This record gives sequence, C-alpha cells and structure tokens, in this order.
Amino acid sequence: MADVMQGISEDVRFNHGAAQSLVSRCRAAANAIDNQAGGRASWVQHGLEDFKGYLSQLFQQNGGVQATDATLLAARLREVASGVEQLAREATSEQQRRVTAREWKKRQDDRNLLQQGVDLIFGGEDPPVGPPAQPVTLTFAQAQTGTRQPLQGSGSTGTSSARPANLRTFATNSAGANEALAGHPGLLRDAYGTFTAGCGWGTLTADSVWTGFDAYLTANGNDVSWANAVAGAFESAGGSGVVTASNAAITQSL
Repeated sequence: MADVMQGISEDVRFNHGAAQSLVSRCRAAANAIDNQAGGRASWVQHGLEDFKGYLSQLFQQNGGVQATDATLLAARLREVASGVEQLAREATSEQQRRVTAREWKKRQDDRNLLQQGVDLIFGGEDPPVGPPAQPVTLTFAQAQTGTRQPLQGSGSTGTSSARPANLRTFATNSAGANEALAGHPGLLRDAYGTFTAGCGWGTLTADSVWTGFDAYLTANGNDVSWANAVAGAFESAGGSGVVTASNAAITQSL
C-alpha cells in the first residue's frame, strides 16, 4: 500500500513544452543534414573531375567520411528525439497513475464509520493502480566519426593534377552548406538546457551529441580550407583548366 501511495500528493515535474521543442529541433537539424547529402555528393564529384594523383585520393576519401559522418549524426539526433518522447510518455503515465491514486485515496478517506467498519470485516476496495515505475535513464554518445586526412606521408612525392576552379566551387558550396547548419548546435543546446531543467521524471544525457555536431562542422570547415589551399597551390603552378603540380610543392603550401 505504501508504495502505491508514494509521491501521489505531488504532480510529476515535467515540462512537456520544452520536451516538444527539443524533439522538433533535433528532427529539424537531422532533416537539414539529410537534405544536404545530394548536394555535397555532387560537389565532391565535381571537384574530382580531372583530379588525379594522391591528393585526389585524399579528397575522395574525405568526401566519403563526411557523408558517413552526416548519416550517423542525423540518426543520432533522431534517436535523441525519440528518447525525449519516451520520457514524455512515461511522465504522462506516472502523472495519470498519481491522479488515479489520489482519487481512490479520497474516496477511502471520505467513507463514513459504517462503511469503514464493513471494510474491516469484508475487506475494502483494492487500489486501482500499482506502485510507480522506475524512472528511465537515457544516455546518448557522440556519433562515431571517421578521420579526415590531411596531406601527409607518400603524398610528398610525385605529382597531382586538378581543375582548381572545381575545387574552389566545392569549397564555396561546402562553406555555404556549413553556414546553413551552423546555428543548429546552439538551438539544440538551448532547448536541451530548458528540457533538462524541467525534467523531473527520468533523465536524458545528450551533451556528447551536440559536441559531435560541433566536430562535424569543424571537420567540414577544414575540408573547405584544404580545398582552397590545394586549389591555390595548383593556381600558383600556372595554366588554366587542368593543372599539374608536384605533391611536394602542394605539401609546402599546406
């Protein structure tokens, strides 16, 4: 009996508005990332046009890592959204349990002496609810990310060829896409802070997910800087259209 009545005098502390705001922002960020996938893939392919040698391998590899990172990050953001919704459902269920238990207890307290005496002889009405469920704890780690490689190792020998204008186009388009995503981590952190402050039933930890978002944007920014630096090195080698330069010279420029 004591477990059933535990904590029923107070409402469950849970800010459902804050929960919905966090859910919406997680899914909006995930959709924004997904919606860039086609464009980012096409910009990499454009940059790879006539791009030959060690540098082209790095560029293609980093493009693949970016695509994988984006997919994992979007999936993790949606997992957080689903976790928040789970806590909201469980908070609602516990609130309903408490209300039902309160109503039952009031009926028992309002019974007159005769009714209470009958209960002593024949047994009273059983509580219509059980004890509270154990609050859930959810923790979300940073999405697994790959490593984007700078120019190094064997790239210092031999030559590479590229269309520097195409690399500039990749850098410009990628920078714009990065800028379009740049506001999301802050919005997510704001919504998360409000949610956690108002969450009194269960816990959800997702700080690492926002850190992973930061890391993704930083890596994307490095890709832009890398492409511009390599394009500049090819441009310094002279000529228009397809330009060939030594990997050693490009290594120096980086």
